[in-house]
Amino acid sequence: MPLKNTRGFTLIEVLVALLILAVGLLGTASLMLLSMKSNQNASQRTQASLLAYDLAERMRMNRTVAVENAAGSDYTMSLKANDSPPSSPNCFGSSTCSNAAQRAQDLREWTENFIDINGVGVDGDDYRPAIAGSTFVITKANTNQYTITIEWQESINGARAANDLDNDRDVTKSFSLNVEL
Repeated sequence: MPLKNTRGFTLIEVLVALLILAVGLLGTASLMLLSMKSNQNASQRTQASLLAYDLAERMRMNRTVAVENAAGSDYTMSLKANDSPPSSPNCFGSSTCSNAAQRAQDLREWTENFIDINGVGVDGDDYRPAIAGSTFVITKANTNQYTITIEWQESINGARAANDLDNDRDVTKSFSLNVEL
């Protein structure tokens, strides 16, 4: 009896269609993961840029202290994301805050933003650094020139080790800003 009027799909056709669909979904998931990782890396670069420019503007606003040559009275310092911020006077709402006290306040506020983007001791949450695992160094090249450097670890695709399950490798990225006052 011939099967001329057969309707529907055979099991092999269904399995081939499922295989094609599965490969397509895996490709889509892979692209989404790569997109999320690229977005995270771009976010870290943006945070580094914003933090560096914020400090540069603070130094420009307090230029008198920033160009001093006395040790410990300028804006030079270095810090890791898990360090404690420096102490500072409370210059909020005070018009009698000296330039040196304003410098200490600037560095405290800036490092608080660097160490905990949510606000150190304000929100009650755990510390959440602006850029996880990062460090910053502020160096003074001459009387009126500073370099602000922020370094962090960024994850990129590529074989790292045989026992590495995510097949990524971490590279050190940095953002440097030369500030002339």
